[in-house]
Amino acid sequence: MVAEADGSFLRIVSTDDTKTDRRKTREVQYREARLCAACAKGSQSIYYDATFSDVRNIAGLWSFTAKDAGMAMHSKVHIVADGADWIHAEGRSAFGHRGSFLIDLYHVLEYLHEAAPGCSIYPQRWLNTQKKRLKSGHSKKVIAELKKKTHTHRTGRFTGHGKSCAPRMALPE
Repeated sequence: MVAEADGSFLRIVSTDDTKTDRRKTREVQYREARLCAACAKGSQSIYYDATFSDVRNIAGLWSFTAKDAGMAMHSKVHIVADGADWIHAEGRSAFGHRGSFLIDLYHVLEYLHEAAPGCSIYPQRWLNTQKKRLKSGHSKKVIAELKKKTHTHRTGRFTGHGKSCAPRMALPE
């Protein structure tokens, strides 16, 4: 079973229906929607659910979505996400020990790009090396490199992300 979750801000437009010219009463708000998805191994059907509710309500919604997709009592759940702490916490709550986590390549590369200037005097070369390592299944080398660099450098947002997300970047070698 593969499961995913993410959040996205949506623009919500409301108007006063009692007024003749509703354009003058238009109000715009942005609200975060949270999406859950699950797909059983070998299936071509993906099950989705979404909510505007608090992030702490996602675990139950996600669990129901996975059950609809075919999750059984002893199913392993492979969670692919962007590395956000709330997704990791809700995934643990929804799937417990059955869940394993992986940060998608796009976001790993985004975090590595952010870290590169603090990790090397040649950031693009360093980033390309890490990218090649990831694509060839050597994620443990990337994690070791990050651990070495985060002890000596502060790289903004990535330093915090790197420490909590590094174990989730591991691809099978």
